[in-house]
Amino acid sequence: MKTFVSVFILLTILCSGCIQVNLPQSSSRPTAHFSLGLPTDFKAPQTSVYIREFVSECPAKFRMLSRKGSVLKYDDFAKWAETPSVMLSSAFRKLFGCDNDDIETAKYFLDGCIFAFEKNLETNAAVLRIQYTLTDRQNDKVLFKKMINTSIPFTGDTPEAFAAAMSKAVTEQAEKIRSDIAELKTKK
Repeated sequence: MKTFVSVFILLTILCSGCIQVNLPQSSSRPTAHFSLGLPTDFKAPQTSVYIREFVSECPAKFRMLSRKGSVLKYDDFAKWAETPSVMLSSAFRKLFGCDNDDIETAKYFLDGCIFAFEKNLETNAAVLRIQYTLTDRQNDKVLFKKMINTSIPFTGDTPEAFAAAMSKAVTEQAEKIRSDIAELKTKK
């Protein structure tokens, strides 16, 4: 029995070099990460606004999301550097010129709930849909709650073009909110 086991082990060792398995060739593609490109000349509101953390109700997380009709598709090789809620909170803080210390002195609080942060494959456009809530810090009164839907077309089918269009959509919405805040100041 020992001889049989020894011969079996010896044959296994000898034959292991003779067996060749042809595995399919795999070409790996590096994953690219994108963030929002924001303008440096954006004019912040004159009234101080504290930007609360945005929340997201859309399925987009780190991977770029595309929609064709009711079908959603993720791109495994093109990802956002952060989740949309973190990116948009940071973007609005930068554009509105505020930081964490503003919570004590800000006149308003701004919240955002993201419902769409995706590429529409039928229109080849970046789609951004956010519900904004502006609250008076002194009395917690909601001054406005509005849904803004922005669609920015772009050419080509590259993640770079999509990221650039989404950056433009974020900037347009920030300009709209800034304008709405300025109108509140003139109404009082």
